[in-house]
Amino acid sequence: MANIKRKAILAGVMILGLALTGCTYSDGSRAGVVSKFSHKGFICKSWEGELVMGGMRNQLDQSNINSSVPNVFQFSVTDSKIVPLVQAKLDSGERAVLHYNQEILPPFCNRRTAYVIKDVK
Repeated sequence: MANIKRKAILAGVMILGLALTGCTYSDGSRAGVVSKFSHKGFICKSWEGELVMGGMRNQLDQSNINSSVPNVFQFSVTDSKIVPLVQAKLDSGERAVLHYNQEILPPFCNRRTAYVIKDVK
């Protein structure tokens, strides 16, 4: 019985550690034009944006009807040093390459998506 409690406590500590430090599932890059970038939230403010990558993709709507929608990548920015880089791309309308980490844990307070931008080219 004591062994089970120890394992449960250890598992809880590990999960809490991952939650506090974040854990990257994947990383990569997406290229396109930043079409939206805003500071959102009431209590927890976060920087959220959209990158239009071009082309269309199929998606089911609420009535399960297949329709074509623009290919858009939604992202979050948590590093204040990255904010002006994304804003400059939005203002200029230039094509941007956004390097991101996809976090395992669901978005929390300072972000609304799993994709967190780490660099802009």
